[in-house]
Amino acid sequence: MAYSIVFRIIGGSFETGYEIEAEIRNNCEIIVTPSGRLPANTKITELYERIFPVQDDDPIQDSDPVLYANWGRRSIWGSREIVHGDGIEAIRASCINTSIELERNFQTWLRHADLENIQTSIAREIPIASEPIFILDAPYNVILQRLPWHKWGWLNQEFPNAEIVLSRNAFRANFIQNKRLRILGILGSEENNIDLRPDWEALETHLQNIADLVQPPLQQPDLHRLRREISKGCDVLFFAGHSDSDESSNNGRIKINQTTIISIDEIERELREAIRNGLTMILLNSCSGLGIASRLSRMGVPYIVVMREPIHNDVAVKFIEYCLLNLAAGNSLTRAVSIARNELRELEEKYICASWMPIIVQNREAPDYIPFPKNDLPPAPIGIWQQLWNQLSNIVTSFTQLPKWMKLFGLLIIGLIFVWVLHSINPPSLPPNITVPVVQESIGDRVLFKNDYQSESYESYLNDKKNIAQSFSTGDLRGAIDKAKDLKKYKFDDPEPIWTINNANVDLELKLNTLSQDKVITLPLISSDEKGSSTAREAPRGAVVAQTEINKNGTPRQHLKIKFRVILDNNDEKIAELVAKKIVSEKSKYPAVVGHFESDASLKAAPIYEQSHLVMVSPASSVTELTQGKNFIFRTVPKSNLMAETLAKRIVQTDKKRKIGFCYTPLKAATAFKTALTTEIKKLGGKVLDKECVVSEQSTKSQLDKIIQEMKNNLKADALVLYFHLNENYQRTGAQELAQAARDNNLSLYGNHGLDAQYTRNNFSSFNTIKIVTPRLGNLELAKNFTKKFKATYADKYEPTWRDMMAYDAVMAIAYGLDRSNGTSEGLKQILHADNFSIPGSSGPIKFNGQGDRYVTPSIVELKCNENNPCKFELILEKKLN
Repeated sequence: MAYSIVFRIIGGSFETGYEIEAEIRNNCEIIVTPSGRLPANTKITELYERIFPVQDDDPIQDSDPVLYANWGRRSIWGSREIVHGDGIEAIRASCINTSIELERNFQTWLRHADLENIQTSIAREIPIASEPIFILDAPYNVILQRLPWHKWGWLNQEFPNAEIVLSRNAFRANFIQNKRLRILGILGSEENNIDLRPDWEALETHLQNIADLVQPPLQQPDLHRLRREISKGCDVLFFAGHSDSDESSNNGRIKINQTTIISIDEIERELREAIRNGLTMILLNSCSGLGIASRLSRMGVPYIVVMREPIHNDVAVKFIEYCLLNLAAGNSLTRAVSIARNELRELEEKYICASWMPIIVQNREAPDYIPFPKNDLPPAPIGIWQQLWNQLSNIVTSFTQLPKWMKLFGLLIIGLIFVWVLHSINPPSLPPNITVPVVQESIGDRVLFKNDYQSESYESYLNDKKNIAQSFSTGDLRGAIDKAKDLKKYKFDDPEPIWTINNANVDLELKLNTLSQDKVITLPLISSDEKGSSTAREAPRGAVVAQTEINKNGTPRQHLKIKFRVILDNNDEKIAELVAKKIVSEKSKYPAVVGHFESDASLKAAPIYEQSHLVMVSPASSVTELTQGKNFIFRTVPKSNLMAETLAKRIVQTDKKRKIGFCYTPLKAATAFKTALTTEIKKLGGKVLDKECVVSEQSTKSQLDKIIQEMKNNLKADALVLYFHLNENYQRTGAQELAQAARDNNLSLYGNHGLDAQYTRNNFSSFNTIKIVTPRLGNLELAKNFTKKFKATYADKYEPTWRDMMAYDAVMAIAYGLDRSNGTSEGLKQILHADNFSIPGSSGPIKFNGQGDRYVTPSIVELKCNENNPCKFELILEKKLN
């Protein structure tokens, strides 16, 4: 049965509150009509208009009192732009905070509403397993139509796959759902350098085999041709380009070519004729479409998909790609839009509230629409055992018909295979000279980090650390705390004394009965001790900042505190596997794991945690397949294909490089990044050269110089991309030599996030002006509060890196997730996956999608060096975003 619920706003305002009448329907027949009320709330209007101000034709300056969420958007006829200045990061930070405040205010408003009768009736009349359509009928209130109803907490809890659509009209609509659809595509003006090719390519990729696409699409047509083609009829009309709505949201206009803007009224006659001939759905992948949807609905179009507000081209392209992908898979329109909306959350770090934009406006008398139903099912497959028996019977029959010598030979082969299988099942014991790695760990009772800080005072410092560990291990907690605090005088960025202090304080509170054991979260913190590598201690540095902050007052609801058990896997796959097995064997002690760090180690450990239903949150593993097909694996760093896309756009679109060399170390993450980057660069019209450039411990300077010279002279390269993590000497040396070779051959230099490291800054003669993609930058306005905490924990001379920030976010996500759950790993998993889970992080909100990937947008930064100041990475700001 098809259920739907209509929420009809029958009167009121934000100043006085709203009266609601609900219609619960089964197959369009009304079952019951409960009523309710939304309380007054003028704050919602104020906050919304701060994020999405009324459109005008003047540039937004940094000094403007209003905020603007979708800066760099797709629309408004090319006249409106953002002029960057010193305050732009503050504006972005304020805009993010306002959107978070609006979402919280909206959730509170719904919780305080008098909706009990409606919710009770829905629970009584609609089965749990169904997926009803929720229809909001609020034709005269623009703000109500634009609010993020898909974030309604009660709705997501009761019906996780539900989608709220808008309704403007009710009318009879006659159409056949399972016929082969005819689709007319219109690509309008490409003013502001927007690229509409991906929109049409998405249509061809996903729908060409299941629908009739009118070829070629209408590209920047004049009005006469547009009218003629619409009159020929179609089932689905698709428009990509620029559009706008009037202030009342009752009408709108589209820009069909560089010089022509038309209102919907100018093609009304042709549209009405098309509707009579079967036009069922219109997709407008363009800006501010609510007014257009209102006009089309009054004409009688049953289903319309538009964007509520102005959007950037990146948002539009991602939305249509996922919407069409899911329509082609046989999903309903509401389900496809819901899935595509969720994918847009990955862009919200850059394009604030992007997931709020898509909305369906439909005839409330029409059923849920499935444009491409999967009606033709293949015949039922033969059972697996039947297949095996048939194969065995055929083999035996064939064997008995062979000559005698061939039978004997076959039996010999079978015997050898049998011996090999037995050998595999019972492998021989390890030779006496092979040793199994010992897993090193500490709660403060031993020294793990013995990195050489290259300081005269380091030996004294290391001895003091050993004394602290000795005090901790013998139960002298106060002594360990006092000695660890005294290490501040050395001014090292070593997190080990800090987590020792935090752990000792927790144990001391337990000992004095001022803290109960059920309020303590014990987390394995996976780290590394790699000599000479500053990156090895960066993840635990950030994690310890989070631990210090949380332990100061406890978590907000349950007042939980954190104790770390630091375990070293040294970014080694074999040790990582041992560590993971050790942790899951003691699973009752731990609700989650912070780590692992590098992708190779994380890929080895993740399946072990997944199988044991133990949450793992990696702060640094970007390889895409880490989270695929898993429910308990999360990460706070962007996945590699997203970073590859960001870097590719910088190289090809902005810097106009076309032939790109790629040099890397033989790691899984590196090869995955190269594959993703190659794909993205090809999409944009560039090419990654086939010349292999893999750096190993055996690589020499002359070999690397020769490779770069060949790329430049024979293959005509104009850029070089480096992929290194710099946690081993050969990687650091190889990266530096390649960077210098690129400079000598006048190649523009780019790199991955692993190059955001102190080593890169220290060797500026090679790396100066390198542009890299990075998840986060600590010297931005958004990260101001975190950077202040970081410097208070260590020393002013140390700047936080993205590794510090991602580890901080990983610990905060786990702590706040456990604070809102029942304390189990299963409960934590559900909280982190929840659509309404969002907490402040080191430089923006921490939110995860259904796959465990974080919604975060990478940035491009450039290394800037001069004689008077140390080298540092700086965010590259565009002069304007259209």
